[in-house]
This record gives sequence, structure tokens and C-alpha cells, in this order.
Amino acid sequence: QPGIGCPVTDLVPVFQQAYDQGARVHNNSWNDNENAAIQNTYTDASEDVDQFIWDNPEFLIVFGAGNQGLSGPGKIGSPGTSKNGMSVGATYTDIYADNLADISSWGPTDDGRIKPDVLSPGQAPWSANNDFDVTTGNCDFVSKSGTSMASPGVAGAALLLRQYFEEGWYPSGAPTSADGFVPSAALVKAMLVNSAVSIKWDNQGTPITIPAIQQGWGRILLDNAMHFAGDGRGLWIDENATGFSGPGDAPVNYVVEVLDSSEPLKVTLAWTDYPSTPAATTHLVNDLDLRVDGATASYWGNAFRDGTSWNLGDVDRLNNLEQVLIENPTPGIYSIQV
Repeated sequence: QPGIGCPVTDLVPVFQQAYDQGARVHNNSWNDNENAAIQNTYTDASEDVDQFIWDNPEFLIVFGAGNQGLSGPGKIGSPGTSKNGMSVGATYTDIYADNLADISSWGPTDDGRIKPDVLSPGQAPWSANNDFDVTTGNCDFVSKSGTSMASPGVAGAALLLRQYFEEGWYPSGAPTSADGFVPSAALVKAMLVNSAVSIKWDNQGTPITIPAIQQGWGRILLDNAMHFAGDGRGLWIDENATGFSGPGDAPVNYVVEVLDSSEPLKVTLAWTDYPSTPAATTHLVNDLDLRVDGATASYWGNAFRDGTSWNLGDVDRLNNLEQVLIENPTPGIYSIQV
């Protein structure tokens, strides 16, 4: 761990060692400035995370959001303030997973980006325990609380998503080796966010909706995003590896047909952005915009009101992750534009 009160540590060798050994999802249950007077800043460590994912676009890096939830907004911990990595907050467990854990740090980042990205149970879940004795089997369990317990759950879910795509479960919903491919970190991130559901209460008992500085896009539920044979809800993805070369490029357009108004239409766009610098005021470099047009209304990405997309909202100029959510879409053709 780059320690509290220690000099700035270059994180690239840490990630590179794991990458060279075959890892493509990297969990980090720590922050590097959690005792600092000012939180939520884009630090040198945040830049390291963004740079490594920019250079290695299949490598997803996950961080706990921090444990200062009772301190109010703007306490999200670095390097979870990066753009390309994921910051994970914590809920309570079991039947109380609709409630934000007291300790879970709130966003936003210093430039107003939505963080944490998602939530996972982190208030006293049970996990494996290490007895620090190499002669034993380490077959023990421990219960602790913190976003350090929540972020490994999201990292594990990311690995399941990689397996889903690599084994060719998409698009048929059954494993077909010819359909298998290696997903980018951006696609895995988009799937995690797409699966998330809004929790109901923050840690002060106040109702909250998505997106929010307390919960980001909500608690992950992978079954909401992964399509399997027999499911009533469909999944469509585009791993657009070519991207854009400049602002003059034509938009990318897609068309989907909604058949059932009882299922929500949720469209999520994520992209790996060029790293920023701590000296910048706004950290987004390549600004893409998501727009969804239906027969009766048009929606910009991240223009939400009361937990659903709002047709009178405006474009997002801060985040490299955007979403449109229509809870009860009118059946028909929808145009999606990036």
C-alpha cells in the first residue's frame, strides 16, 4: 500500500507486475490520502490509474471509495477519483442492502464527477481470513466493515463478466466458443453500471435516487445486465474499438426496438479517457455524449430527475460514463447516438 503520510509512490510498477502475471482485474482496498485535510482530489495516483488503463485497455482497476461517509459530501478517496478506474461504495448486507453503509464515503470528485461508481455490500460481510501462518490452510473467516470489503465484490463480479464474454455467452445466452472475445475494461465497467439498481436510503435515512453522490449508479446486480437463454430481457453491446479520431468525426448511430414496456430501457456508455493531471480544473479530456431518441421524447446521457432520464436535461461535460434510463419505455424504435 502506498502508505498514509508516505511519499508519492509510482503505481505503474504495481499494476504492471499484476498485468504481466495475467491479471486483468485489480482490486485495491485502500486509499492513499484518507487522513488528508482535503479529499476527492485528482492526484498523481489517480493519473497513474488512468494512464495504465489508457495504455492497457483490458485492465480494470477497482478501488474502495473510503470510509468517511459520516463526514458528508466530497470525501471520496484517491485514487478512486480516477476516470477510468472504478470507485466502490458500501451498502449494508442481507435484507438491509437497500441502505447505504454509515462509513461509505460520498462523492463528488473535486471537478464534480459522479463517484462512487457503484455499490456492493460492505458493512460486516463475511470473508476469508489470513492467519499469517504459511504452515496452515488459512481456512478461517472474518467479518469486517468498510469499502475495503465492498470493492472485492465488484472486482469478483468484473471477473464473472470477463468469463461471460470470453466463453461466448453473448449474444445467445449459452456458451458458444466462436462468439467469445476479450472485453475491454470500459465494457466491463459499463456492464457493472448497467446492472446496478438504486438503493433507497443514504446513511442519514434520507431517500436517494440515481445518480447520486452517495451511491453513484447504485448496487450491482449482475443478473440485470447479463443475458441468458430464456430471459425476457435482452442485452445488446458494441465494443467500439476504433473510437473517434477527432471532433469532426460523424456520430455513431444504433437502432434498437423495444417490445415490452414492462422492462426498462437502460443504455450505458463508458470509454477509456486520456489521463488528466492534478493541475487541471476539469479532468475530462475526450468528451463524448450519449443521446437516445424515441417516438415521444429525446434524452441526453446523465440528464436525470427523480431516478430516471429527463427529456429536458442537458449534455454532460464532466463524466466519461453516461447513461439513459427509461423505466417504462413505449414499445417501438429507439435511436441511440454517440
